[in-house]
Amino acid sequence: MKFNKKMIIGCVVTAVCVSVGVSSITRIKAATTEKTLFDGISTNMDYSQENADVMSSNPYDYIKYSEEYKNLITLGKEALPQLKNILETQDGDLNSYMIALAMEEIAGVNIYEETNVDWSTSKEFLNAWNVYEKKITVNQDDTRIKKSAPTKNNTVNEDIVVLPYRFSNFYKRIICRDCEKARFDENFKDSFGNKRQYGIKFCNYHINNTALEAEFVDYGYTDYNCLAYALGETGPCNWMWPSSWSDKPSVECVNDYFVGEGYTTEAYSEEKQDIYKEKKAIYVYGVKEKESNEYYVVHFARTDLIDGSDIGEYAQVSKWGMGGIYKIKNVNGYVEKSGYGECVLVCYK
Repeated sequence: MKFNKKMIIGCVVTAVCVSVGVSSITRIKAATTEKTLFDGISTNMDYSQENADVMSSNPYDYIKYSEEYKNLITLGKEALPQLKNILETQDGDLNSYMIALAMEEIAGVNIYEETNVDWSTSKEFLNAWNVYEKKITVNQDDTRIKKSAPTKNNTVNEDIVVLPYRFSNFYKRIICRDCEKARFDENFKDSFGNKRQYGIKFCNYHINNTALEAEFVDYGYTDYNCLAYALGETGPCNWMWPSSWSDKPSVECVNDYFVGEGYTTEAYSEEKQDIYKEKKAIYVYGVKEKESNEYYVVHFARTDLIDGSDIGEYAQVSKWGMGGIYKIKNVNGYVEKSGYGECVLVCYK
């Protein structure tokens, strides 16, 4: 989602870089010289007020305006073995999801279509990518697949040293100085030893321009999104977005996903809010596209806290993208400019 220009008026805007782990690069060592594979890649991304997707859970919103991502794509298939190696040494946060998308774009393939594996996190992508590589090996005569495969010259060998690579500016955000800067949790690390980072606590101005009667609940962490929170999957580095959804998932597509996960689904009915709370339902939110007049899904919320606690007079609770966790008193309490839309589907077990 994007903040409207009017939301920024009166705020002193500052750039906040919320980076996770070690920012470094992949190096290829030659006998007498050292060449950096990512030489020439700019890490300075210009996020304007119009494209600061501070509260989006959709990974495609984070690559939309990233010059760093675009420059990485230009490296071509030579980068694929290194990027795969990087995913093998990182947990499944947003940064890793971005690398997965980059690998697909560089290879010119849709891994979901090639393998029928609907991956939701970068770890699942890595498993699907391995399936894809085996398919390439079996189908050596399939030119459609073969042309997208890493060549022999691009395989990882002893001369290539791969270090953890971070799109440091994927986490660059435009917020006002009254919003609380994200901090690191000194006591909680992911499986690779990286400190987890708390979500951004937004100021009252931004909260009020997102939802009516909203209240801060908890910081959460930047390494999982609203879908992971709605499903209760809030462990370290779990940024979820099924690959079959792409950038603008239809209500039907999301409905099929939840049915496949064992949920009962139905259209939202205001009269059944008490029933939804009893069933600990998940609310699915959508925005209507002007061209097609159809809704596409942008956000997810719960009717209780992760530990099962009741939220009292509040109707729902959710994680706002890279931000913290907030509860609001009305199911359809998001303001129009927030980009979160309205409830289009209810899912429960």
